[in-house]
Amino acid sequence: MEELYRVMKLSGTLSILVEHMKVDNVLEIVEKDGLFNLRDWHDRILNFEKS
Repeated sequence: MEELYRVMKLSGTLSILVEHMKVDNVLEIVEKDGLFNLRDWHDRILNFEKS
């Protein structure tokens, strides 16, 4: 997550298509370091922004 944060533009979006994990598990993994916040959620696609 740290490397994604480093190379992502300030206004960029990290989008994740959840297929083989529970959404709650993905949210926990991405948000645990406080680098990304969930911006919106459409079906199985989670969109995050930099914190």
